[in-house]
Amino acid sequence: MRYISVRRLVVSLGLNNAYLNKDLIAEINRKLSKHFDNEDTLSVFEQKYRYYEFRSFFDLLEKEEYQIYYNEIENNNSLVSYLLNSGEFQSMPEISVVHSIEVENAEKFQSFVSIFLKPILIEKIQFNLKNSSTVELSYHLKFCDFIPYKSRIAIQKPIANYLNQIIGQLKVSQGVSLRFQILKVFDNDIACVLNEMDDYFSSLRQQFVQTAKLLFNKNELSKVELEMIKSTIMKVKLDKESSIRRDVFIRAKKIKEPPMKTTSNFDSMVKSPLFLITSIVVILNLIFYYEIKSDEMKSTSEENLIENETLVPKFPFLIDTVKTCDSLRILVGLSKSDSKVLYIGEEKDSLMLDYDLSDKYFSYENPVVQEVPLPNDESDFLIKMTSSNLQNIDSNLYSDYFKDPYLGRHIPNWNNAKIELSVDTTQIVSNYREATFSTEKACYRAFPVRLKNISDSTIVIGYGAQIPLVLQRKDSTNSWVICDHPFTYACGMGLSSIFLPKNEIVISSVAILSEDLPSLYRLKIGENFSPPFNFDNK
Repeated sequence: MRYISVRRLVVSLGLNNAYLNKDLIAEINRKLSKHFDNEDTLSVFEQKYRYYEFRSFFDLLEKEEYQIYYNEIENNNSLVSYLLNSGEFQSMPEISVVHSIEVENAEKFQSFVSIFLKPILIEKIQFNLKNSSTVELSYHLKFCDFIPYKSRIAIQKPIANYLNQIIGQLKVSQGVSLRFQILKVFDNDIACVLNEMDDYFSSLRQQFVQTAKLLFNKNELSKVELEMIKSTIMKVKLDKESSIRRDVFIRAKKIKEPPMKTTSNFDSMVKSPLFLITSIVVILNLIFYYEIKSDEMKSTSEENLIENETLVPKFPFLIDTVKTCDSLRILVGLSKSDSKVLYIGEEKDSLMLDYDLSDKYFSYENPVVQEVPLPNDESDFLIKMTSSNLQNIDSNLYSDYFKDPYLGRHIPNWNNAKIELSVDTTQIVSNYREATFSTEKACYRAFPVRLKNISDSTIVIGYGAQIPLVLQRKDSTNSWVICDHPFTYACGMGLSSIFLPKNEIVISSVAILSEDLPSLYRLKIGENFSPPFNFDNK
């Protein structure tokens, strides 16, 4: 439905009262009826309307509460201009937003405004994304506060997907392609878009800054490029804690040109009379050095396993549109871990996380025992129960992964399987923890964990909703001590086993710890260990 400004209509019809009420509506209808007896259209400030448009509009305004909301719209010049111009980009205004909290019955007010505003926002955002243009996106996003929360999130999700896509492309780019993606991603327009998006997508802003940190640490860019990245991320709005971490990182990173490759004149060096003597000495030293170095390499310490790069090799780019939790976990005694499945399946360059996945499939459907007569052979009874259960979940997307434990009794589990385990400290996700007898439900900032089945066959890698990860810390004696033990259910009846085929992966999470003294940590599952890491990047 097209928006009509009653104030402009009143002027066009030669009326005086501009405050919308029943009397004014009645007077306007009389004037309109008389005008459309002889005309097909009515021009209101250079915009033409037909009679049916006025009838539909004023039928909607018969409710008194809608008349109040309409007057609120008319008091906001920027919003009225946006609606009348169907969202056409004028200039970047200082939007005088009538925030929902300032209007009585805010949700109803937003629903009313949404009738006119939502179709415009959808059309304009889709058009800009289709043309990969971010110049106008922040302009349109400024008006999203006027529509209901669920509609606002739904409208902004395509933008979040687009930003995740271009950030993901940047992470896997090299050479000329890398520099093109940097210009595309670390642009002032992108920073403005991130700032205008709802806090539901705050993890996107954090991901944007984390990607910048990755580029800084690689130190492969020019000073000009690094300055551009720094300038852009400093404009991104973050929560207080994240903002402090960003500022500390920027101050610690002195921007300098990458080291230049040195060149030498080989011909001149060969002509030198000392060249032959020097070459012989170097060869003898290399032989002697190699014998010593081969012995030293056998005793390489565990600390050398820590990744020098900030992004763990082979770790996929994670698309996470859920607002990241802010709390940090505090270890109290020997507690339980809680590492749910966020993704399971084939390995890809980028993956969408699903925080509801485990809750959907942690239990195979409980059998209706009375429908299956109990035979003499107990194993036969179990097989019939299993078949009955699987018939109900075969249509599920993840039915190949979450199955009756009985089906996994003859295949390896995590205790005797080969599993590649790694933690990515450059990406931030959430770790949702179930309530137990001694603890309440909680949500923490977390690092993603990748587990890959490198065994020769399918394995069982977990149970229910859990991957049995154990967190270990290196103490003052350089020994690894257990920080927590795997999550255990009060009752195991009906719990699925989690099956992981060969060469496929699971993405889980480890909660970030709040610690006073920095330490080295690692994760353990069965006899498999992750490279050591720390919780410095909080």
